[in-house]
Amino acid sequence: FPVTIEPLVISYRLSARVSGFMRRIAYKIEGFLIGRFECHVIKNAKKFALISQHDVRRCSRLFRPKNRIELIRYGVNISEYNLPLEARDSRKLVVSGSGFYPPNIRALKYLLNFVWPEVSKLGYFHLRIIGADIDPNIRQLAREFPDVEVVGFVDNVFEYLSNSFACFCLVYRDWE
Repeated sequence: FPVTIEPLVISYRLSARVSGFMRRIAYKIEGFLIGRFECHVIKNAKKFALISQHDVRRCSRLFRPKNRIELIRYGVNISEYNLPLEARDSRKLVVSGSGFYPPNIRALKYLLNFVWPEVSKLGYFHLRIIGADIDPNIRQLAREFPDVEVVGFVDNVFEYLSNSFACFCLVYRDWE
């Protein structure tokens, strides 16, 4: 069955609200054109990859699809969870992301080669790497540290994030 992701037209409509006059007009025109195309795509879709019930309601109102929109979680909607920092394990750190995405691989290599050796010296923190299809080179680098655990794919990333003190955000920048 066809599946579609969150429609771009929603982003354009939201951007039009906060932009200057000329940008607002450009966003509205582009939003109209994209919306017309997305309506054509969406009428054939049976499911949407949306992150929250709020998005399901918004898409239902905007597109009025013939088929019922079902929620397919692909992330964590933090508005549904509110675990206080004091309740988290202050020793656990998490890094999450697709383990086969090249920018994530480069960022993990940097983390494990340059950042984690310094953090590991403190002897306090424990790092968990979660994500689908973690690159074998990352697994090899992680084995050098007894305080790094490569978990791999997990059904519910929230379970790991909610119990951890902090989470690394994988951002790699090529300085050339």
